[in-house]
Amino acid sequence: MQHGMVWVGLGTPVEGTGLDKVNRISSASGPMAQTDWGQELVNEGDRKTATVLGQRVAETTARWVKGK
Repeated sequence: MQHGMVWVGLGTPVEGTGLDKVNRISSASGPMAQTDWGQELVNEGDRKTATVLGQRVAETTARWVKGK
């Protein structure tokens, strides 16, 4: 956003607020995770959200490398 960076958004709406839903926290700026106090693992939906963003970044990068 600043300094000429390129922003690749998540590109998916909120699926719902369940712990297994993609973008359940409704972040507009990237993946976010929220856990309960003392919870050791990140919720499944938050992990899915990070995976979706990673795939979009990889696909976007591949398009740029090909020059499209």
